[in-house]
Amino acid sequence: MSKNRLKVSRDQNDRYFHRHFAGLVKKHGGNWIVLVEGKLIGISKPKDVGKLIQQAKAKHPHSLPFASPIPTREELECLLCRSPINDLGDTTPQSSPSCFFPGP
Repeated sequence: MSKNRLKVSRDQNDRYFHRHFAGLVKKHGGNWIVLVEGKLIGISKPKDVGKLIQQAKAKHPHSLPFASPIPTREELECLLCRSPINDLGDTTPQSSPSCFFPGP
């Protein structure tokens, strides 16, 4: 591999993020996740994500780290479970938030 080329493992990272999404939101919403080649490097508070990215680069110098915020449950409820704002400025739930996150 060329010295200046980084390996991008988008499919592996996307698969990991998708497979673990509900659990990540439930346990780590509001934090950031860093993956490389479909492997978890770590989860951190937003202020510390730079440190995780540096760790990822040190462990995998030829791969491009994937870093993403993990939405909170409330953010997903707003996006997925509410209807568009009506003329009165109200929002009406279309379905229960439990449709996405079963159980406590």
